[in-house]
Amino acid sequence: PIALDVTAMRLVGLDPKKAKHLVLSAEHGFAFSEDQIKIDGDFSRYKCEIEPAKMDFVVSLMNYCTRYRFFTYRILLNDRLFFFVRSIVMKLREKGLL
Repeated sequence: PIALDVTAMRLVGLDPKKAKHLVLSAEHGFAFSEDQIKIDGDFSRYKCEIEPAKMDFVVSLMNYCTRYRFFTYRILLNDRLFFFVRSIVMKLREKGLL
């Protein structure tokens, strides 16, 4: 799984050294560098660039709240509530308030 994450990040042009879980895994001996991971196929053929998500207030708040099991299971995984809140956030973003 670590090699897959590292390779996937490289495939889309992201730096795996910026992902804390991958750096910690490398410190514990998991494959991290390109020479440690064997790729079967033409890597360069599928390589592309993506733009990372912007760390705005809503994303920061979500990152903070998902640290807590209660929020994740009772609120985030509650489809009725999640879609309601999502629609409010989208309207606030459209008006430039977030």
